[in-house]
Amino acid sequence: MVRRIVRLIINIFTACVVIWFSISMYWGYKWAEGINCEDNCFVDSKVKASTENHKRVNAFIAAALTHCETGQIVKLPGFTNVDCRSGRKYSSSQWRDWFITYFPRENAVFSCSTSSAGRTCLQASGANIYIRTYPGDANGNRGTLITSQQVIE
Repeated sequence: MVRRIVRLIINIFTACVVIWFSISMYWGYKWAEGINCEDNCFVDSKVKASTENHKRVNAFIAAALTHCETGQIVKLPGFTNVDCRSGRKYSSSQWRDWFITYFPRENAVFSCSTSSAGRTCLQASGANIYIRTYPGDANGNRGTLITSQQVIE
């Protein structure tokens, strides 16, 4: 009698696992099927990720330029150190090139004047670095341009 109860419990448990696995596979397949975003399933996430990337790039550049303005060595991990001691100054083009070289490790930032959806571009002009991102929209277009500016003093 005890053996039958144990077998019944094992069979019920096995059936539950099989059903759970089948449901997981089905819905997992449905999610993977939706990756093409014809239903705009992931568009909102992509827009938010592009917007967040823009904010992080802008904040990183602002922090690096602030370090330089205070006469410190700016460390761009995995790339180079920029020596700003003794009042050394660098052009916006030099900074842009350093940031472009630093950021591609994440394939996030490019040197460009226009931007396709989801891409963050850096431009240098005068004493300014411009950060531009088109985050995209629900229709698959570029969306509204997000622009930030950092001034090199």
